[in-house]
Amino acid sequence: MVAVVGVAALSFGGCAAKTDSAATTTTAAAASSSYATIDTLDKALIAAGIPCALEYAGLKDDVSKVELSICTIDGEQAYLRVWEDPKMLQQFVASAEGGTGTVAVGANWSITVVSNPVAAKIAKAIGGTVPTAATGSTAAR
Repeated sequence: MVAVVGVAALSFGGCAAKTDSAATTTTAAAASSSYATIDTLDKALIAAGIPCALEYAGLKDDVSKVELSICTIDGEQAYLRVWEDPKMLQQFVASAEGGTGTVAVGANWSITVVSNPVAAKIAKAIGGTVPTAATGSTAAR
């Protein structure tokens, strides 16, 4: 089962992404939020007024040290991850997928969606940022 979950986690990188060039960048957030599990991340989204019905309970991937699940946010497929190892999260953020402007990131979590406006909405609502390759850093939206 772990091998299957690892393959599923790797397949997330192939999602189509589009960015919104009109999005503005502000200063980086002083502190990002942290969530212990996919369930607490999901509850934070719901409490912030962002519906997210998980397709399955969080699955653990022992290879990438991440718990993951999927839901739909504003009509876009959302890949939720809670990272056990901060180094793995930083590697993800530095990857091609992490810098698309379509990933909301917190202290130990990430949510990958299709568009920049939805990623920015998530980051603002639950205390995260949206990394972009253009800025080379994590910028709050």
